[in-house]
Amino acid sequence: MKSIVQIFCLVSAFFLAGSTLMAQQPPQGGGTENAPKKGDIYKRKNIEERVPLPYHHLEEKDIVWEKRIWRVIDVHEMINNPFAYPPKPFITILTESANEGNIPIYGTDEFVDTIPMADLLSKLSRVDTIANIDEWGNPVEDDPLTEKREDITIIREEFNPENVTRYRIQEVWFFDEENSRMGVRIVGIAPLMEIRDRQSDKVLGESTMFWVYYPEARSILAREKAFNTASDVDVMSWEDIFEMRLFSSYIMKESNVYDRRIADYMKNPLDALFESENIHMGIFNLEQQSWQH
Repeated sequence: MKSIVQIFCLVSAFFLAGSTLMAQQPPQGGGTENAPKKGDIYKRKNIEERVPLPYHHLEEKDIVWEKRIWRVIDVHEMINNPFAYPPKPFITILTESANEGNIPIYGTDEFVDTIPMADLLSKLSRVDTIANIDEWGNPVEDDPLTEKREDITIIREEFNPENVTRYRIQEVWFFDEENSRMGVRIVGIAPLMEIRDRQSDKVLGESTMFWVYYPEARSILAREKAFNTASDVDVMSWEDIFEMRLFSSYIMKESNVYDRRIADYMKNPLDALFESENIHMGIFNLEQQSWQH
């Protein structure tokens, strides 16, 4: 009886060791099409095949209230850190897609006139010419023998994605009477680039690089991976970030008869922040009142 138990234990140990070895072996069949990318343990398909869900169709007769809002996203805020993800920041996704012709870019938030690619490239890099002087402060003359220009130095400054620290969002809030709900849809996105002094590196201001019409960019953003701070398994796209509103922002303007920004009539930054919150709460209270009636 004892020998039978020993034989059974040996056979069980043999099969257990074999199954463990098989579990550690990579799959042999199927070629390389099912092989994971180097660095991953399985092939990720969901982000490559993702298609944005179509919006619910809206009828003009069903929209009983509408307000256009402009927001600012600051990448320095913790929840907005994915916008500045070093391997591929959000501005790189926009500029590469525009350079490849996948996303048209516009000069204003009216989305009428597109920007030529040459203008975009000139914004992404800058060339300066500096006059050379000798140790006594006199201009350096050209070398007539080599025909090489010695009087100037050409400095090319490549575009630095870190100079884009904020984004502007244009969106429309509306109340749909047919579905009895408040909704919001993003209309456009604009990166804001810091303007710095070459000598002191001090920030002098910022400029709008271009505008992207969000509905035209949704299909591209749905296939672009965004860093998920919660889990590496749940792959999120940039379309998820915007549609699920996984970002922090503040209102800098609402549609008004004077077309003014909040900063135009609220000079104190703290008062401007309070006004931004008042506009936000006004939209929230309107939604609550609609449910009461």
